[in-house]
Amino acid sequence: MDHQSKRLVVVVGAGPAGLFATRELANQGVHVVLVNRDIKPGGLAEYGIYPDKMKMKEGLRAQFRSIIEVPNVEYYGNVRVGEGGDISLNELRALGAQAILVTAGAQGTKWLGLPGEDLIGVYHAKDLVYHYNQLPPFSQHQYRIGRRAAVIGAGNVMIDIVHWLISEAKVEDVAAIIRRGPGEVKFDRKELEYVIANLDFQALDDELARVRPALEGPDSLTRPRPVR
Repeated sequence: MDHQSKRLVVVVGAGPAGLFATRELANQGVHVVLVNRDIKPGGLAEYGIYPDKMKMKEGLRAQFRSIIEVPNVEYYGNVRVGEGGDISLNELRALGAQAILVTAGAQGTKWLGLPGEDLIGVYHAKDLVYHYNQLPPFSQHQYRIGRRAAVIGAGNVMIDIVHWLISEAKVEDVAAIIRRGPGEVKFDRKELEYVIANLDFQALDDELARVRPALEGPDSLTRPRPVR
């Protein structure tokens, strides 16, 4: 295709950021070449959502398909960009693009710097999420999961991991270790339904009772004080 007479932008990475940047550029009449490491577009919105959340997945997939089907968008999946990859940034520049937009990186890992993080049996959530979502090469990795597991975090990914540990890995006991209090968790009641049948309600009630003074404390600072 002759791009010389068109405004051309190359977008590297087809996660939500890259896709919606592509849509905005395409709406402005820009011809966009969208290059993605994975075959499917979506990034963490495709490979980071639990497999049985099909309503959510299909809703997002419909949005993503509507973007890559725009006539002035070209999508290339299964392409690794960078030195040692399928194509380098210099080779992308040679296409004659006015700009290259790099929207990759959300799939990176962040560790806490704790002793023992490099031991067998300690995994980053991203790796397990990619594993059960069948993303190569993570889908071929073997993860050693014992009878008991601990998950650090209080977000919806924690709920998904606990769901997988209980239903697929058949773990007998899972403990969630969180920095936030019960009033600050980042999952909703609907997501809690996936694991609620496995909750230790007595332990939950004991924990709520333990932290209740701390949860109620800040409110007292905002209560009106009597005027003297």
